[in-house]
Amino acid sequence: MAAIGPVASFIGLSLVGISLPGGGSYRIPVTQGVLQAVVQYILTLGGVYVLALIIDALAPTFSGEKNIDQAFKLATYSYTPGWLVGIFMLIPTLGVLGILGLYGLYLLYIGLPVLMKSPKEKSMGYTVTIIIAAIIIFVVIGVVSRLFIH
Repeated sequence: MAAIGPVASFIGLSLVGISLPGGGSYRIPVTQGVLQAVVQYILTLGGVYVLALIIDALAPTFSGEKNIDQAFKLATYSYTPGWLVGIFMLIPTLGVLGILGLYGLYLLYIGLPVLMKSPKEKSMGYTVTIIIAAIIIFVVIGVVSRLFIH
């Protein structure tokens, strides 16, 4: 599933193109698009791994149980909606619908007490802390993957 976004983005940006005001379209060169998709895919998988490590490391702080396997499941489950909405990148103008991937935040919130055994009353703080870490991870992934566009 992690490949959905990069593959759709490649097709949308390199084959379909971005419509320009006044007519025409702009396409990223195919080789550059492939490179960017591969880098984005690898960084996304790395991001899930790093997020799982953070979830696991923070568990005792929020009265949860350290368990890297459960943390990895939770990170993967919470990323899944974002991966699925990556399909909208087939048509770059639909990319705004990627906001539907925010459902993953809800999955993270409800998954913490179940998978990491944290008390429900501490789930909100735990979730917010993980979201901040995930934002930082997303920014780093975005910056690094954008380096391969130009």
